[in-house]
Amino acid sequence: MRIEDLNIQPITAFEVAGSHLVMVYPSIFQGVTVVFCAKAKNADVVQVIHDCTLCQAYGHKRCPYIKEGIKHFMMYKEKRFSSYNILRRHVPVNPKWKQIPVPTVEVERKGVQENEPVT
Repeated sequence: MRIEDLNIQPITAFEVAGSHLVMVYPSIFQGVTVVFCAKAKNADVVQVIHDCTLCQAYGHKRCPYIKEGIKHFMMYKEKRFSSYNILRRHVPVNPKWKQIPVPTVEVERKGVQENEPVT
């Protein structure tokens, strides 16, 4: 199996300081893996704090946890970002963080009434 074929799905999400997102994923090795995302100051860039065994083995650019974390951060912010920076650190989960639903894309289908068959 290739690293690109891993299907990484979040366990939960936390909101920190009203604007940062922390995603928690099951680790493919043991325990959980945490990805912290925030908008960088004065830039249209995502600041990512994360490190894991996959990053160390394959590099941060190929890490599926980082890719999924950034994807969920963009859904959370409802905004696309031009690039990202990575700070290599493990992030411990803090019990003071506010748990929120995992961000998803709400697809609104225009012109279709509820309970109307779609053809």
